Amino acid sequence: MDTAEVAEKSFEENMTRLETLVRQLERGELSLENALLCYQEGVALVGHCQKSLDRIAKEVEILTEGMHP
Repeated sequence: MDTAEVAEKSFEENMTRLETLVRQLERGELSLENALLCYQEGVALVGHCQKSLDRIAKEVEILTEGMHP
């Protein structure tokens, strides 16, 4: 999955894919090359999900600031 595909998917879809990759890596059945590809994809997914969470946290902060006089 490339960066554009990651950006097009929802946070939930990216988290589901990340969970799948983690399970594959934890089983230890992948070749070294495939494990590296899964790891690289996972790093990209984590980065994208973190950006999504940061953006949402800022939006929530802005919304809650307006609630306190």
